This record gives sequence, C-alpha cells and structure tokens, in this order.
Amino acid sequence: MVNYLETLKKVPLDSAPKIAAYGTVCKLEKRNCFFYGGWRGAAVNYAVIVNTKTKRFETLKSNTAKACAGSALKDYKVYIFGGTTVKIIQK
Repeated sequence: MVNYLETLKKVPLDSAPKIAAYGTVCKLEKRNCFFYGGWRGAAVNYAVIVNTKTKRFETLKSNTAKACAGSALKDYKVYIFGGTTVKIIQK
C-alpha cells in the first residue's frame, strides 16, 4: 500500500513570491508546487511555480483571474476549475 501523505517542510526561498490568499495550490512533482490565483484586494491573474530544491520561483501570467478555485494534476497538466472573480469577504 502506498502512503500518499507526506510531511511538509519549511524551505527558505531566495526571495518571496507574491502568493495571494484564497488561491489554489497543486503539487506538480516532488520539487515543484503550482500556486494559482487568489485574492489581493481583487482576484489575481497570475500563477507561481516554486521549486523547493533550487529555492527559486517563476511567475506566469494567466488570462483569467480567479479566487477560491480548485486544481488537479493529470498527465503533467494542471486543470483549474470553479472559483470566483467577485469580492469574497464582506466587511
């Protein structure tokens, strides 16, 4: 039987990427994590790929802004589904 749960470890990065609250995350492979969308005063339209081995990240532009979306990895492709583009927290 395979145990798919792994312990998360802190990995200091060379600089901090702008990962938004209410975004989605998807583990791409052993060393890379994909962070997409979220909310920073408005829904954001970029993705960040973080490599925990090299301690570097890459920011990718997206054509759709989403917060509170879901993600899945299949055949080395990340699929984003659901989400919202409207204000999610009311004061």
